Amino acid sequence: MNSFKKRFVIEAISFGILLLLVMLNSCNFDTPSGAPHDNPLDKNNQETSGDPFQLTAEAVDGFIHLRWSDVNIDNLTGYAIFRQENNSEYEDTLLIRGQTFYTDTSIVKGNRYKYGITGYTANGFFKRREENSIVLSTNPVFVIEDVEDDYTATRFVDLNIYTFTATRMKISNSSDFIDSDWVDYTTSKSWQLETGAGMKTVYFQVVFTEGDTSDVISDSIMPAPINPEVTINNNSEFTETPNVSLNIESTGATEMRLSNQNDAGGDQWQVYEDELDWVLSTGEGTKTVQVSVRNDFLIEEVCSDQIEPRLCLINEFQLGVTDTTETNIVEVLLDADYSDHMQVSNSEDFAGAVWIPYQSNFTWDLGRGEVVSANGSKISPNRDATVHTLYSRVRNSFEIISPTLYDEITVEIFGGIEINDGNDFALSRLVNLSLVAPEADSIAVSNDSLIIFDDPVWIAFTGEIENWELETGPGTKVVYTRFKNRTGAESGVYFDSIEPMSMEPEIILNGGNHYTPFRVALAALRANGQIDSMKVGLQQDLEDLDWIEFRNQKLITLQFGEGIQIVSAFLKNDFEIVSEIVSAEIEPLPINPSIEIIDQNQDGFTSVRLLDLRLTAGGARLKMIISEDSTFESSEIVNFETEPQFLLSSGSTEKTIYAKIINDFEIVSEIVSDSILPFPLNPGLIINDGEEIWHV
Repeated sequence: MNSFKKRFVIEAISFGILLLLVMLNSCNFDTPSGAPHDNPLDKNNQETSGDPFQLTAEAVDGFIHLRWSDVNIDNLTGYAIFRQENNSEYEDTLLIRGQTFYTDTSIVKGNRYKYGITGYTANGFFKRREENSIVLSTNPVFVIEDVEDDYTATRFVDLNIYTFTATRMKISNSSDFIDSDWVDYTTSKSWQLETGAGMKTVYFQVVFTEGDTSDVISDSIMPAPINPEVTINNNSEFTETPNVSLNIESTGATEMRLSNQNDAGGDQWQVYEDELDWVLSTGEGTKTVQVSVRNDFLIEEVCSDQIEPRLCLINEFQLGVTDTTETNIVEVLLDADYSDHMQVSNSEDFAGAVWIPYQSNFTWDLGRGEVVSANGSKISPNRDATVHTLYSRVRNSFEIISPTLYDEITVEIFGGIEINDGNDFALSRLVNLSLVAPEADSIAVSNDSLIIFDDPVWIAFTGEIENWELETGPGTKVVYTRFKNRTGAESGVYFDSIEPMSMEPEIILNGGNHYTPFRVALAALRANGQIDSMKVGLQQDLEDLDWIEFRNQKLITLQFGEGIQIVSAFLKNDFEIVSEIVSAEIEPLPINPSIEIIDQNQDGFTSVRLLDLRLTAGGARLKMIISEDSTFESSEIVNFETEPQFLLSSGSTEKTIYAKIINDFEIVSEIVSDSILPFPLNPGLIINDGEEIWHV
């Protein structure tokens, strides 16, 4: 027995009585008796129109309440209620006696219910008629996401809807459905909730097939808490560098902004990422990264993490291997932790010192006060034995500076050498050497360190050597020297170094003009230093050209045809160093031709065949072809003229003159043209004093 029967059968009826009622139902209890149409079930009854029950239905709190009018019919035993759910068949009949109301509690939300009513007597049921029925659709089922979902991480949600026989619906975030229109009913719909914090409610209403409108129903859901969390370097306590990695966890975040300050409001919003690289602020103290995230509800939440920068520290600072040295060039040991730059200076206040990349071992020039290459070490001339103090400090990537340490060493100077008065670069292989050696009477000089050690050539000491020839080739050039006094005592090796001047070559075509009317272009060449030879030509031919003596200018013959042409050059200095390739671009001057028939009357007509033309074109050494034939068949190429004459063909039709120009690059221009009409004859006869005169 279904719930409808289990809950609401008021009068128990035995199977035998029901069978008897069904048998008696074949009897016609609707036939009028007495006066015509006085039966209240008669359709023609003026008072009831065949529906004396006036059945009504109302859905309240998940139940449907039925009410009907009491019918005055002889021998009426009670009322029979029939129920249909959606499109199902009518369910078993419910018999009710002694009351005109009934509450159906077995209601499924979203379904449609149809109820019919009739009466019955001891002899059977009255005939069931459609006009004695009523249809009622219950309110739809309307859920945001799923029934179990109390939170959503995004404003973009799915609405799930169930109802029976709905045709139209409207949905809104506002209970007054402002700006909401009726649309076709669907069982699901993608929807966008309102921004902001707090409960989000969506309102829903449908129109049923019968035209009835449902109640306004709603469902609500809360934005999920974002609960952001940021960790720096996987929750490390210390970092050696400001360059760190951030890991961010959150629910539903779509944007974020980050800051090294106590608030994350200073930076622009950016797309949310759960992993990214970040640069901490420099300086001492705890480093804080604050992250503000927001979801598509525009709800913001803030989180932060902290990390400590590693402090840099000098463990050991040692100047030289021993306490004394015969040169200004010493080896330095600087052992430091968590450092990326260092400052080394001959003065305690580090005046003029610059930060350079950290090195644990380096060579220092006490005389010049600078870090030098081992191959370019040098001493300062004319220095007596003296005590030198060297100061050092280091800095990490947070720009935190360590305490200063110092060390001392005694320098005993015997001699010295300097190239070109201490200049760092040489324009030529021929240089001047300055030499200092107290009490020395002999000197040996060489470009080869092995010779100066093993087989020096001694000459009389001189303080200046002019036009000393350095070695060829790229790279640092070193000159070595040793000194010998009257007793035959020999010094150690002293040396100085110098770099060949960078050539920095440059090529300029036609004074820097990009376009040229001639095929011959003038290439101007410039470079630093003593340049001996060059290769100059079109780029594609450069490798096959021979080296020639360097000149500041050279004429280059360009190729025939259109397009950009590239002229390139290699230069070679007296160190026999070949420069990088330098290039310049140039292209033919556009012709841009035009033609004009010089029309004296400016009326578009000519009375003579021999016309004056006006031609314009860009370029040099131009040629031209003029014809009345646009194909220029059998036309002659002649030298260009700005105002040539042209003989038209005979005939009365419009005459068109075509022209094209050929420049020095043998580039043929587009065809240009102009047209003119022969002057019409219009002959006539004039009678003048009896004399006939024809005029044209």
